[in-house]
Amino acid sequence: MSVLQPHTGTIEGSVYLAADHGATTWGLLPNAVGRPALTVDSGTTVCLDTTSHEGILPDQGRDPVKFFTEAGIAERDVLHDAIELASSDVLFDPGVQGPHVVTGPVAVRGALPGDVLEVEVVRLRRRTAYGVISNRHGRGALPGEYPAPAPDHPDGQPVPPVSLVAHVDDDGRGRLPVGDGRDVGFPLAPFLGIMGVAPATEAPVHSVPPSPRRKPRHPAPGRRRAPVPPGAGAGGHVLRG
Repeated sequence: MSVLQPHTGTIEGSVYLAADHGATTWGLLPNAVGRPALTVDSGTTVCLDTTSHEGILPDQGRDPVKFFTEAGIAERDVLHDAIELASSDVLFDPGVQGPHVVTGPVAVRGALPGDVLEVEVVRLRRRTAYGVISNRHGRGALPGEYPAPAPDHPDGQPVPPVSLVAHVDDDGRGRLPVGDGRDVGFPLAPFLGIMGVAPATEAPVHSVPPSPRRKPRHPAPGRRRAPVPPGAGAGGHVLRG
């Protein structure tokens, strides 16, 4: 497949929102005072890009070109919006922010608090033929168990994250290397990692749920294209919807 770089490929819908520097937030979700990246009328079909945090995080070097080319991805296939964000002066502190890159928010003109919102995801398209599966000790579904430390790992020291680059076969299935020359095949079911309405708070909203129970300290300021809710953001995977 051809990589869907920003502003390239088929743009479905009447409005397009690229995941560029001015239309994304890193680690924080939209809140009640967030400035919309886009304002549309009710019923508008919005085509937007999302990008992933994988390959740009500090523990991965904050250099997606180096991260992905070392995994065998051609430099031309590294997403330009990921490169732009990683090389920007955007502050990112994993101690107070989640990892996710969120496109939006999108506001619906005339919408008021208490209105019922209906959002239909018309279509999701992968922007790349690769993705990343990561595991960090202290996070995820089994935070105390994976990744397992090496036999000679010093007690009390942080366990390094494990980040594996998976590829998509011609048959549309994912392939993940297991480190001994074999790989694991699995079906793909594209979805937006995060999609929702901005909560009614002026406080910073951590991107890792459940956000209301988190009290982040805010030091300072792949598929592609899907319709998004008013005052909402979408992200977490490399998609166009």
